[in-house]
Amino acid sequence: LDLTGGLVTVTFSNNDTTTFALTQDMVSGYNKNKTGEQKITVKYEGKEDKFTITVKEREPDISESGIKLNGESVKDFATAIKTIANQTGEFTITIEKEVNAAKFPLPKNASLIIEATGDGVLTTTATSIAPKKNFTLNCPVKNSNNKAIALKAAKDTTLTIGTTGTFGTISGAKGAKLILNADVTAESVKTFDSIETGTNTLTITKALSGAAIANANLAY
Repeated sequence: LDLTGGLVTVTFSNNDTTTFALTQDMVSGYNKNKTGEQKITVKYEGKEDKFTITVKEREPDISESGIKLNGESVKDFATAIKTIANQTGEFTITIEKEVNAAKFPLPKNASLIIEATGDGVLTTTATSIAPKKNFTLNCPVKNSNNKAIALKAAKDTTLTIGTTGTFGTISGAKGAKLILNADVTAESVKTFDSIETGTNTLTITKALSGAAIANANLAY
């Protein structure tokens, strides 16, 4: 109970008054785990009075969320995605710790980077991530049920993977391009117009189909 600024005014029999700062030892009856109206008792020198207070649930400090959108803290991953859902332009979501996201909807018209700092990792129930515009994944992503996550790049999308990981199918629609800036293992990779791996290794556990390979470093 925050008593900052709380004062007790005592009136004596001769009508003189004295004011004291309210302290925790004067107050009883407060339950921090109960919201709604509560009656508290304030005691001083054997005298007491009762007051009705309203206790509200504490608003979370968004700076503790571990999620930032373009450098500004937001409540959670869903809020970050919702904010840019119908916008255009370039956005970066930064994950600063392990964060749970029930779903993985991505914006239709915005280019998006999801990056991690420190222990940042995004845990999701989704088994498919489907970017519709240019998308860079620089954050470890895992399925909460230990299932493979598929990446499905839409038409004319550049999908850049900058985090080492294992995925299910990585596929692209017409005109899609795959750029690897980390070592990646996938069950299969297919239908990209081009794949660039640079010095990174793309390990495929099934047949590769429908992709032109540029600067490829492949393992099967």
